[in-house]
Amino acid sequence: MNLSVLKFVIAISLLFGCKNVNQNNEIPKNERIQHRIIFDTANQLKKEKKLHFSGIGGSNIDGIRMMHLSLDYDSPLDIASARRLIIYSGDLFLKNINTDKEIRPYLYQYPFTSKNIDIFISVQNDKSNMPTKEPLESIMLSYGTIRYLIYDENENLKEIHRESYEEALKIVQEEKKKG
Repeated sequence: MNLSVLKFVIAISLLFGCKNVNQNNEIPKNERIQHRIIFDTANQLKKEKKLHFSGIGGSNIDGIRMMHLSLDYDSPLDIASARRLIIYSGDLFLKNINTDKEIRPYLYQYPFTSKNIDIFISVQNDKSNMPTKEPLESIMLSYGTIRYLIYDENENLKEIHRESYEEALKIVQEEKKKG
């Protein structure tokens, strides 16, 4: 499945799967707060890391269980730089959720952890300028696990590396200590 089709399917699923309005066609307060936090995070990531917003979603059954943010990145990434980017994004997203007192009554669990956020970063590669044979196409944080994906010879996404959020965080922290 090519990236454009994947993004279209995700966007349609999120659009129709997350729509929840009351009888007055108003978005419920919990979802308005959730959207504000997601959009604030997306705007911060655009300013700080040049990530571009591309999608939103979540799971709101019996309280907010999951919050989703899809982003695009315009430069090639290797696993190490992708790890730093997804950890930075995840930490910021979690900080914005957990420090927002207005959303707390609506969270299924507080504090939110890496298992409660979903971040998908699509990498826009110019393959002609890539230093490696297999440039990353996507980085995905879902249910506390980070997956690094490339396209195989049939243009299907293929996982080339997987690690827990905690493992990746530890690697990034060690890199910072070494300077």
